[in-house]
Amino acid sequence: MAVEDDQSRVDQSLADPQQSAAATGPDDPAAEFYGLDYSDDDGDGGGDGGGAGDGAGGRASEAARLEPWRVAVRRTLGGGDGSEPALPCQILPHLLLGDLASAACLPALVRLGVTHVLNAAGDEARGAATDAYARHGMRYLQLGAMDVVGYEMGRHWAAAAPFIRAAREAGGRCLVHCAAGMNRSGFVAATELLLHSRLPVLEAVTRLRAARGVVLLNEGFQRQLIEIARDHNLLGATPPLDHAQCHGP
Repeated sequence: MAVEDDQSRVDQSLADPQQSAAATGPDDPAAEFYGLDYSDDDGDGGGDGGGAGDGAGGRASEAARLEPWRVAVRRTLGGGDGSEPALPCQILPHLLLGDLASAACLPALVRLGVTHVLNAAGDEARGAATDAYARHGMRYLQLGAMDVVGYEMGRHWAAAAPFIRAAREAGGRCLVHCAAGMNRSGFVAATELLLHSRLPVLEAVTRLRAARGVVLLNEGFQRQLIEIARDHNLLGATPPLDHAQCHGP
């Protein structure tokens, strides 16, 4: 069973065996299901929550508008006592979040009812041989994401969304993991929690933090999650200005 990555095609196990796998990009089913916007950033705007306007001035204005959420999200995810739960941990009934060690322990995955394994970190975090997952009835998808602040993690959501949805609709569970179970897989888990449960973004990251402990510390990924929330009318109430002023950078 060959390894597939989302830079070319979604895992063929999602498709009918007689059909080719679904291609990722603007025509991917995830774009319609989640209302993703692949329009150019310099265009008129970002969905129902209000776009960033035209050009650098519009982007700067939008960044300023979203600053209270950025500060509040960063504070929420940076709080706590640093305790770590046992992994994998449950984010939603159909979604578990784990690390490389979680993905390598096939008996535990079977016991937890995992039917889909989504590796968000590429070859560096492959937990088991792909054919080993297949022998246990698990489908596998590998994303080639990087854990750096400037990396556009949201580009992988078009591949991740239908894979996670397939697990849910089949009554199974998807383990999403990366190397540490913190940033790349944390972003995927947070996005699924946000969009599937239709939660305001601060509530979504609060729930993520409660379940996982230290998670999603990459501030670039935090920014992208806030922009997804904006595009889906899931920002919620503006955090109080004194909150941002007291706890900002």
